[in-house]
Amino acid sequence: MPEVAKYNHKRFFRESFWQPNLHSGWAFDWQSVFYEDQPGLPVRIGEDHSTIRAFTRDEIELFLKIAGFDLLHCIDRPTYAFDTFAVVAQ
Repeated sequence: MPEVAKYNHKRFFRESFWQPNLHSGWAFDWQSVFYEDQPGLPVRIGEDHSTIRAFTRDEIELFLKIAGFDLLHCIDRPTYAFDTFAVVAQ
């Protein structure tokens, strides 16, 4: 079972799916389905469909320079879906 979030004595979780969408560059289609975890059978309470644009390290560095920032650190951050990174800029 996916990780559960607890709020107000209720339990919630989501299932997420993604696939590459290279029609407009480094993008992917993301779908999430949200559930309330109830005894017996989870209840579907909502969903989200998004197309998300991904950026390469080089693109991030270029965009930061154009905006007048200095890149201080680029920290690898693996996730459950795919590897990513966090940026520290000033």
